[in-house]
Parts: sequence; structure tokens; C-alpha cells
Amino acid sequence: MKTTLLNISKMSLLLFLGLGTILISCSGEDGKDGIDGEMGIQGEQGPAGQDGNANVIVSDWMPFVWSYTNEVDYAWMDIPVENILDFVESGGVVMVYLRIDYGGTTVRALPMYSNYQSYEFVYGKFGTSFTGIRVLVTHPNLDAVENDPATRIRYVLIPANIAQTSGITNQIPKEFDEIANLLGLEQ
Repeated sequence: MKTTLLNISKMSLLLFLGLGTILISCSGEDGKDGIDGEMGIQGEQGPAGQDGNANVIVSDWMPFVWSYTNEVDYAWMDIPVENILDFVESGGVVMVYLRIDYGGTTVRALPMYSNYQSYEFVYGKFGTSFTGIRVLVTHPNLDAVENDPATRIRYVLIPANIAQTSGITNQIPKEFDEIANLLGLEQ
């Protein structure tokens, strides 16, 4: 019995020393790392970008394409803009500009009224099929407006934080040049 107890004691001691050695000697950080590649030459720092206009959305200049017309003097053009109601409810600003190129370029913010014509816009959800901006036009010759390459429309969506810091919420610029300069936009 003494021999069995002595053998068990020796085996327990060897097992304990073996486990202790394994736990202490092995770590995930041991071993040689692979060869790192050479670092390339650092290029020059590029010019700083313009601050504050990253989230401003400016559409292209679009020709008029009527979504509805009474074929006499009243029509509208629908421009789809997803989530426009949430955008405005959070403090965003929607602006629409009309550009007319006749012997020089005139760009005016809507609404715009002159003689027998008017250009206005509304935004929202219209029925179940359309959410966005609706440009309303009263004009004695709707075909001329729709087919005229010199007459274009553009919208600008300015998020709440930019609208507040730029002062646009206090006064909407009437000329697109003003808003472009204020926000650093390309014209």
C-alpha cells in the first residue's frame, strides 16, 4: 500500500509540475513576428476641403417636364425627394431656383411672380404615390416653358445644422449666387 501511495504522490507531483510549466511557459505573444514590409513614401497633404456643406444636396439644373397640365395656363412638375417631410420637420430648409438664359442668365429663388406668369413650389406627400417637391407654374404658353432649353429648375436641401449656423433660416437668399457663396457650393 505504501508503494501505491508513493507512486500516486509522484504521479500527482509530476502532473502538477507539467501543468504548471505548460500554463506559465506558453503565451500568445511568444514567437517571432513575420517581416514587416517597408513603408512607402508619405505623399503631400492635400488642400483642406470646404467646411460645412458636406450634407447640402443640390440637384442638377433640370428642364421642365410636366406631371400635370390643364393644357391652358397651369401645370406642375413633380420632383421626387425621399423623406422630405422628416428633413423639414428636423429643421432642414428646402429652396428651389429658376434659371432663365436669354441674353444673360437670371437665377431667382421661388416663389417668383411676373406679368402673367408665376413659379411656386410646395413639398410633402401628395396622395399615396408621390413624396417630394412640386413646382407649380402659371404661364400663358406652357409648351414653351417645357420645351425651352434656356429655362431650368434646381432644388437645394440644407440640413438644419448648416441652415442655423449659416443664417439661412433668418433670410433666404433670392439669388443662387448668394447661396452658393454662403455655402461654398459649385455653380
